[in-house]
Amino acid sequence: MLIGIDGSTTKTGFSFGGPNDGSPRGGVWKLPGADELVFDRTLASVGDSMSMLIRMIRATHVVIEAPLLLNDSQHAAHTAMALIQLTGAMRAAATRAGCRVSLVAVSTVRKHFIGHGRLPGAQAKRAVQDRCRQLGWAFEDDNDADAKAVWAWGMAKYYPEWAPRGTPLFADRGAA
Repeated sequence: MLIGIDGSTTKTGFSFGGPNDGSPRGGVWKLPGADELVFDRTLASVGDSMSMLIRMIRATHVVIEAPLLLNDSQHAAHTAMALIQLTGAMRAAATRAGCRVSLVAVSTVRKHFIGHGRLPGAQAKRAVQDRCRQLGWAFEDDNDADAKAVWAWGMAKYYPEWAPRGTPLFADRGAA
């Protein structure tokens, strides 16, 4: 079983499944945020959630979308540091549980999942959601959809024989 994670300090998306699953399951962990007064609680909460999910599904692999770089002009240093710490808490929980842990760049995931690794943020998020819809994968929000994309990348890497079950090529045009 593999878990895919799209980290956020307020809504972290998670998806999971194995090589016999055509589509991932998952959702969103609602977290307290990056406010300094509650951030320790946020880290503990995501670590506990990760540990419980790993035990529940007997995960062997965890793939986490790599946090943004500190020099990313779209995000404040405080947010970048919070995402790095959040990723560390999830990695620690997964490692303690005996999982193989991988970080993957968002551009790598998007290139694999939607065919474009460098679309602007809002456009990329819409494209990921559209791809989930094409595959028939339900999602709660963009965090959940992004986690499903991370999961799909992880499945292709660690279970190369796996392929998503979706609509056949040209089925929406009436061809069978």
